Amino acid sequence: MKNIRKILISVLCFCLLLSLTAGCGATEEKNTSKSGSNTSKSDSDVSTEPEETQKNEEDTKSDFLNDNESYFFSINGEKFYAGDEISSLSAVGFNVRESELEEELPANKYMIGAGHMENSNGDTVFNLTPYNPSDSSVKVSESVIGGFDMSYVYAKDDETALNIEVYGGIKLGSTQDEVQEVFGEPTSTTSDLTTYYYESEEVYRSYKFTFDEEGKVSNITWQNLVFNK
Repeated sequence: MKNIRKILISVLCFCLLLSLTAGCGATEEKNTSKSGSNTSKSDSDVSTEPEETQKNEEDTKSDFLNDNESYFFSINGEKFYAGDEISSLSAVGFNVRESELEEELPANKYMIGAGHMENSNGDTVFNLTPYNPSDSSVKVSESVIGGFDMSYVYAKDDETALNIEVYGGIKLGSTQDEVQEVFGEPTSTTSDLTTYYYESEEVYRSYKFTFDEEGKVSNITWQNLVFNK
């Protein structure tokens, strides 16, 4: 009888041991599965970060187009912004063509065909858009800067003009890659990709770059007639 009791006790202990071993295995498997799930989630989070970073960079590059402080040109380190008086450029050696000084500019209008800026030799090296944001007519000599246009064809013989910079340090001779590094993807281009257009939310505020056969900037144009808004 005692032997039978011993045998039963031994069988029960063995069964209990097997039960405990199986339970531990299930728990370990469950924990492993959970850990794998967390790893998968972590990998997913990491893969989306570059996309978010790229989007933020593109947003930052496009934001400046809506900032009036981005519309300037720099001559020997001195910046001239949209809204500055055209006459202020005489301080750095450039003046409006004498034949255009007395032309009348109506109230709240800008003028195409005037604003030729000459160096000390009397050579036209770049153009400005005379703008009159006031309620009465003024002379071109009294107008303010509404736009900027510079071409390698006219600036090539003037070292100072060749080094005039706009936003981001872009100047004549900068590459397409350098322009895109600063300005991002263009709003639109010509079919042959020789001209990039960068437009802001305002119709009369934009940048334009033209490139030569080597992919270097040959013309820079910007306009900002809403600087006072």
